[in-house]
Amino acid sequence: MNFDENLWSALLNGVLFVNAKSVTTVGLPLILGDIDAVWVYGPYTNAPGNNFMVFDNYRVTAAVTAPLPFQLEGFGVGANGDFSLRLTGEPGRHYAIDATTDFVDWYALKTNSVGTDGTFDFVDTTAANYSLSLYRARLVQ
Repeated sequence: MNFDENLWSALLNGVLFVNAKSVTTVGLPLILGDIDAVWVYGPYTNAPGNNFMVFDNYRVTAAVTAPLPFQLEGFGVGANGDFSLRLTGEPGRHYAIDATTDFVDWYALKTNSVGTDGTFDFVDTTAANYSLSLYRARLVQ
């Protein structure tokens, strides 16, 4: 079931036999509460039983397209004035770390994807050149 587009498809033994059919005629978004397994009375009986089911063993999947929240954390200044940062985010997504001294002009310091653990560390070796450095992280599409 594709809730975003209000469509359903069906497979039987791995073979697709219904593809992208509308779930409702009104085009309203669906919620999980709209899913029911229903017995259909067969042509030779007028009661539910071992004849057939409209669907069985169904699976609902959801595609997550919105990125998860991310965070930039500072670890402090090193002996030589470098400043250590850690970005924590969603594996597979790319993030940038920017710096500013005035909240007006931002400069990209590093763009990277986080590792499988959801982090990447960065050391700003230019931090000692400024009396004040402010940092931000942003998602790069």
